[in-house]
Amino acid sequence: MDMTQLKGETLLQVLNQVRSETKHDLCHFFNLRLQQIGSYILIQQLSPSEANELLCQEAEKLRYQNYETEA
Repeated sequence: MDMTQLKGETLLQVLNQVRSETKHDLCHFFNLRLQQIGSYILIQQLSPSEANELLCQEAEKLRYQNYETEA
């Protein structure tokens, strides 16, 4: 077996592990953020339209942050 191929396979395994951990961390972050927003909606007794507006603003903010990190 070629050493270059072995190093490539190891690198691919590490990359896949990092991807998996990143997805897990992002899911945890989004879950926590949704729980916080849900609590805020309940505590503030927002109307459905107000809750919708808040969720749309949060989605836009997250989209913008995502574009910033990709750039």
